[in-house]
This record gives sequence, C-alpha cells and structure tokens, in this order.
Amino acid sequence: MKTGKASRAAGLKKLLAETQSEAQEVDAAKVVERLAIRHKQRVLAIYRRLAAKHPEAFEPDVAMMLNNAANFHSRLQRPAEAEAEYAEAAAIYRRLAAAHPEEHEAHLATTLNNLAVLHGNTRRVAEAEAEYGEALAIRRKLAVARPEAFEADVAATLNNLALLHGKTARRAEAEAEYAEALAIRRKLAAANPEAYEADVAATLNNLANLHRNMYRLAEAEAEYGEALSILRKRVAASPGAFEPALATMLNNLAIVHGDMLRLAEAEAEYGEALAIRRKLAASHPEAYEPDVAMTRFNLALVFEKTGRHEEALAAARESLETYGRCAERNPAQFGGDLEDARALLKRLEEKGTGDGTGGNAG
Repeated sequence: MKTGKASRAAGLKKLLAETQSEAQEVDAAKVVERLAIRHKQRVLAIYRRLAAKHPEAFEPDVAMMLNNAANFHSRLQRPAEAEAEYAEAAAIYRRLAAAHPEEHEAHLATTLNNLAVLHGNTRRVAEAEAEYGEALAIRRKLAVARPEAFEADVAATLNNLALLHGKTARRAEAEAEYAEALAIRRKLAAANPEAYEADVAATLNNLANLHRNMYRLAEAEAEYGEALSILRKRVAASPGAFEPALATMLNNLAIVHGDMLRLAEAEAEYGEALAIRRKLAASHPEAYEPDVAMTRFNLALVFEKTGRHEEALAAARESLETYGRCAERNPAQFGGDLEDARALLKRLEEKGTGDGTGGNAG
C-alpha cells in the first residue's frame, strides 16, 4: 500500500505529465494554425496573379478565397483581418453581380451576411444592420425564383437580424423577424425534418429569450418547451450533435420556471442540464466547464430560494471554483462571471438565506 506521501507524489507526476501533454497539443495546434494561414495566403496569391491576367475567369476564386480566409480569421478572433477580407470579397462580388447577377448575387449575400455577423459581434450595429438588410433583400429576390434553394437563407438572415434588433432593444422588429423566420423553418422542417428541425428549435429558443426579456413568460415557456421536445428527439438520433443544445434549452426553461416560482420544475431541469454538461466537460473542459459553472450558479439560486442553505453553499462554491479555472484560461471572457460567483458565495456565507430566483441564460 502506498503511503499518503507516495500517493501525492504519484498524483503530482501524473498531473505534470498531463499538463505537459496538453502544452504539446497546444503547441501543435498553433503550428497547424500557422501552416493553414500560410497555405491560404499562398493559394490567394496564386489566384490574384491569375485574376490580374484573366479577371473574368479568376476573380470569383479570389473572392471565394477572401471569404474563406475571413471566416478563418473570424474564428481565430482576428476581426480586423477578417473585416478587410470580407470587405474586399464583397467589393469583387458586387462588381461581378452587376454584370452577371444570376451567378454572383447569392455569393454577395453570403459575404454581406458574414460581414454583418462580424460587425454585430464588434458592436458596430448600424453597419451590421445595413449589411443584413442588403443580404436579406437579395435573398428574398432569389427565393421568389428558387424557394427550395434560398428560403433557408432568408430565414437565416431574418434570424440574425432579429438577434441584432433584440440586443438593441428594438423588440417589436425582432419579434416580427423571428416569427417570419420560424414560419419559413417550420415549412422546411415539415418537408425535411432531419435537415431543418434543429433550426426550428434554435429560432424558438431565440424567440423565447426575447419573450422572457419582455416578461411574457407563458409564451417563453411554450416556445422553450416546443424547442426542448424537438431537441430530445434529435438527441435520441444523434446525441453527440445535439446534447449541448438540449442542455441549453433545459437551462433556459428552468430560468423561466424560476421566474414563475415553479421551483421544483426549475430544479429538475437544471439538474438534467447539469448532468449533460458534466459529461461533456469531462472530455472537453475548456468548451463546457463554463456551462457547468453557470448551471451550478443557477441551482444555487434555486436552493437559496427554497431555504436549502447547505446545498446552495455547495453549488455556489463549485460555481466559483469552476469559473476560477475558466478565468485562468480566459480572464477577459470569464472575469465578470467569476466576480458574480464570488459575490453570491459571499452573500450566502454572510446571510445564510436570500430571496433571488433569477438565472443566467445560455
């Protein structure tokens, strides 16, 4: 039998090995990332040279490569580079679409939508709105002639525009846009549920978030509930793809039930969401530990409201500990959540009881 000292030494050795392995993986990922960037730059340079001699043949390839490079830079959180690439691609597609709209308008709309997403994420709301509006107008026109090809794009742009309007407190516009997107996606899902039911659930979730923020809780509950039913069915067929969304929907429905003081239902939904998120975090901690922390935070509030002080303390402590790890990895993103968890634990420790029921949507 190992002594306690030997056991701790073995544990430290294992932890060191795991840490070194993770560091090596990070280094390898950075090398692959640099190689991918260089590869895209070289391909783009080739197409630029070809387009200089044969613009009609190769400018579409330049624009496509620029859009792809912008998508890549956007995922890497390099917005300035992504913006310049999207803008150049859009300028090329505008010129091409003026001469051959049937060939290039769809690509112009896609690039405008991507640029709008970027501008929305960087809080340049007026630019994002204009770009979504132009993309939507193009896609509506294309959908008149070919609904089977472009109605899904119309719905996607409406959903994105509604998200933007919801964030800027233009709730009536957002609600109308979500409603139109939902109607399109319901129609598409009726014909092809496997392809479009998840989009119906996503739009229901967004509309429910809006209605919850407007204190229209009965509508929000119904929308979350319908989305949850869809996702349960999708998880049964493909758990790996839909379990994260199922956990999010359970968390959001629990928040509404907390707001409605239906705390037993809220607790059960948070519990189910937590079980899913713990399982996901076991294999992908960076991606899912923030969700575990959030769900434990929300459960602490439910336990506080129902007078279960020790359970509330345990949940708050775990939330704080987990947010601490998240903030170590990304202080800018999780520093605020860490402070919220610290404040909750301090209140529970000082007062013993409380009266909050809210929650964090996610």
